[in-house]
Amino acid sequence: MEDMSEARPLRDEIVKMLRAKADEYEALVIPDVWTEEYQTGLNRLRWEFVQGLQAKMIDLELPPMNIVKPRFVEATGGPLVDTEHPEIAAILKRRKVEDGFPANAMGFRDYRHYQGMTLDELKKIVDLWPDEAQEQQNDAPSIEEFIALGEEFPGMTYHGYSIHPPREDTRVSVEGFDFRGTREQVVALSNKLHSEFSVEEAQVSEDGLELHTWCD
Repeated sequence: MEDMSEARPLRDEIVKMLRAKADEYEALVIPDVWTEEYQTGLNRLRWEFVQGLQAKMIDLELPPMNIVKPRFVEATGGPLVDTEHPEIAAILKRRKVEDGFPANAMGFRDYRHYQGMTLDELKKIVDLWPDEAQEQQNDAPSIEEFIALGEEFPGMTYHGYSIHPPREDTRVSVEGFDFRGTREQVVALSNKLHSEFSVEEAQVSEDGLELHTWCD
């Protein structure tokens, strides 16, 4: 049986820190419409908590974490959107897959899978977060290209993953899609994928009416 005695002091310190920050979190009113001020306040509290946790780990002679300061700790005056934006978070929650990935060392589920995202939902994310249009999962098509495919072949739904704070590299990535249509549409889409994009996996159903893809 693994000895967890070294983890108890750190757990106790985390509990104390969370209790100390509880009033500040409760005082941060969740707005009806996302604002930079709200996001900045939320990220500032997170950053202060992570810094405090790092200091406690050093005090307890535990290996320090490799931490990265999150975006939007200070207000910039520019349009800021990430996976914590209420409308984006609602889409990701609605399409979330319970994939069994554990929380990271800080207790956050910063990596989450989704599936069944509609074209309108993906376009909404890009409307709110224009930089995401160029997001590309390795050799997969960009989100902008996935949207173009969805417009050409209506009914397409998308699957992939999202990255959340406290990680710095928050994003929504598309890894592939599911499509159901006529045999002619499935053949045309399959040919387009192989001729224009790098597709790791493209599975056609036995009846020839469905296409599932996964890109890497």
